[in-house]
Amino acid sequence: MSDLESELSSLGLEEYLQDFQNAGYDSWDAVCEMSDSDIESLDLRVGHRRKLQREIARRWGWPDAKPLPSDRELKAWRQEFSYRMPRFGEPMELLLSKAYK
Repeated sequence: MSDLESELSSLGLEEYLQDFQNAGYDSWDAVCEMSDSDIESLDLRVGHRRKLQREIARRWGWPDAKPLPSDRELKAWRQEFSYRMPRFGEPMELLLSKAYK
């Protein structure tokens, strides 16, 4: 089972696996880079689209308590999130100092 199939199954969205693959999204990482318009082009039902958007936002560390981000907000958040990710060999203290800037 691929990571995409596994993630979609965990969300109850396995029925869309072929749609994602036909559109060229063959991994969960690729799906997590999708914009709202990319997701809308797959023609998912609204509730399923929201579930997917929430999981993508969660993947990037977006708080569940906040409303779903716009594409612009999520892009800025991803950049900040990537900045905070540890790099190989980076001490934990440096990671923590980045997280609280």
